[in-house]
Amino acid sequence: MIRYIMVAAVMAVASLLQAQKLTGTIKDAISGEPLAGANVILDDSVAFAVTNPSGEYFFETVAPGRHTLTVSFIGYKRGVIHDVWIRNGKTITEDIELAPDPTSLSEVLITEPRRLNEIGKMTISEEQINRFAATYYDPARLVTISPDVAVSNDQNNRISVRGISPNYNTWRLEDVEIVNPNHLSNAGTFSD
Repeated sequence: MIRYIMVAAVMAVASLLQAQKLTGTIKDAISGEPLAGANVILDDSVAFAVTNPSGEYFFETVAPGRHTLTVSFIGYKRGVIHDVWIRNGKTITEDIELAPDPTSLSEVLITEPRRLNEIGKMTISEEQINRFAATYYDPARLVTISPDVAVSNDQNNRISVRGISPNYNTWRLEDVEIVNPNHLSNAGTFSD
């Protein structure tokens, strides 16, 4: 029984020794703004933390003694604090300001030529007309497969492309301009 009490007492004392905390805020040295996402390393990767949106970091259980705190953030010089003294049962606050380092990033050059897309024109082949169901060989129905085409009525030619009025659409059949692509009885008039 005494052995169990001694083991429990040793474990309780050991847990008290590990109750030390280390917190702080990482800020920009010039503007004073908090740096969210900065890397905070305690004793060369013994413990690791990332700052929250307020620039704060937390180490919950730190062994008592002297530690080294290293902070890094893209575009800033590395910050190092040696001899951070952690005492039993205490919460230590270490705020660090990082100086900007604009020369730390190398230049990025994009050299891929931009491919030119011909916009404003859609050519429909006979194969495309046959491939889609419910087109009834009607090109006005076939263009509705495009996401930027809106149709107000399925029975007429009032098709809006990219929000532009249907009056500005041009229909061509075998590269000859036609007034209306519908195969209805009033085809060729603007009244459909």
